[in-house]
Order: sequence, then C-alpha cells, then structure tokens
Amino acid sequence: QGSMKYLIGVLIGSVIGFLLGFIWYQKKNKPKSNPVKFNVGSYLTRIGELRVYRAYMKEIVTSVDHVWGEIGKKYFSWMLSEKKLAMVFEFEVDFVYNLFSKDFKVEQNQSGLSLTMPRCKYDVKIKDFYFYDEQGTRLKILPEFLSSIFDGGVSEDEKNELVKMAIKQVEEIAKKVAKNIQSDVDKTTRATINNLIMGFNEHIDSFKFNEKNISDEQVHIENPGLLEEKLTKR
Repeated sequence: QGSMKYLIGVLIGSVIGFLLGFIWYQKKNKPKSNPVKFNVGSYLTRIGELRVYRAYMKEIVTSVDHVWGEIGKKYFSWMLSEKKLAMVFEFEVDFVYNLFSKDFKVEQNQSGLSLTMPRCKYDVKIKDFYFYDEQGTRLKILPEFLSSIFDGGVSEDEKNELVKMAIKQVEEIAKKVAKNIQSDVDKTTRATINNLIMGFNEHIDSFKFNEKNISDEQVHIENPGLLEEKLTKR
C-alpha cells in the first residue's frame, strides 16, 4: 500500500500543565480563612478542550486501494504503476479531548480518584500534497498525464470525487496512525492531567480511555481546500 514515515512530536501540553499546576500550588499555600475542598472534576471541566499530543506524518502512496474507489483507480492506478510516480501527503494531527463532554467523568472511590476520558478528537491539518518520480524528484506541477485529464478528460463530478477520495485517504491514514500511537497519547494525557492538579495535592492513578475503535466522526480535516487546490488548480 505504500510506505509510511512518522515523525512524532509531543505537544507542550504536559509542560503547560506543570506550570499551571505550580501556579495554583503557590496560590494554594497562601493562608485562607475558609478553605474549600478542591473539586478535580469542576477544575478540569473549566479547561474545555485539552490538546495533549501532536503527530507529524508523511505518507507515500505508491498504489491505489479501495479507499480511492473506482474513480481513483481509473485515473491514478496507471499513473502510479506504469509511470512509477508516487503521491505524498504531509500533515499533522492534534489529539484533543473535550472535557465539556458528558462522557468525561471524575469519580471518587475507596482506592482514590478515577477518571473516564471522552473519545479523542483528531484535528488534521494538511501541510502539503505533491507527486514525485522514480528518481525521487519532487514535481513542481501536476504530472502531464494528470493535467491532461483535468483539462477536459474528466467531468466536474469525477473531479470532485477525486478530491473527496484524496481527503478520505488522509482520514484513513490519520486513523491508522492514531491507533498505532494511542498508547503514547494515553501516557501523555495521564501526565498532563496530573501536572494540572499537582498543586492541589491530588493524583489520579486510574484512567479509562475509549479509543479501541476510531470512527470517521472523530477525525476532522481543518483545511480540505488545500487538496482541491493542489489537484485541480495549476
């Protein structure tokens, strides 16, 4: 299906969490006449969206699979296999938790605090899309074959379908990568949240995550127009 290269970077959420927790810790140490018990759930809910991780990805596509549908196979299969060209997608994914969600729960039991996370949202920003030839040279313009197609050999509906399938390809890659690195994201999420509450002498040992199966609804492409521009405008 092609090869995949990952360059994974951890978002600075855990660092920010540490700083916020430290600031609250300093405030907490000031004398208070009427101390109020700290509510972990209320405090975390006020944060709203918690961005805990960012992944940078480069996907090299050298063959067309079922994601592209019949239209994609019709126009891209020959170009990739016979012309030895490859499509390259570069994008980044932010892993985001909505702490306003009703699925976000903090519970107190005999063993301590337990936290249930809502489903993660994957915000995808496409950085680049291009072709390169078998010598590894990046093509500055669309391949001549593809240009001729878009100059009249393809209907407007088919052109829109190709753009739609390209976006679908990015969504599928994002889901695959998210699944592969979810354990790292979970670790970062635990550290970030515990850093946020460290100033209150609180610590959460029990986390429950819900990313066994990632749905299309969890993936959000922020700038799909970039693919349309790259594919249809010259």
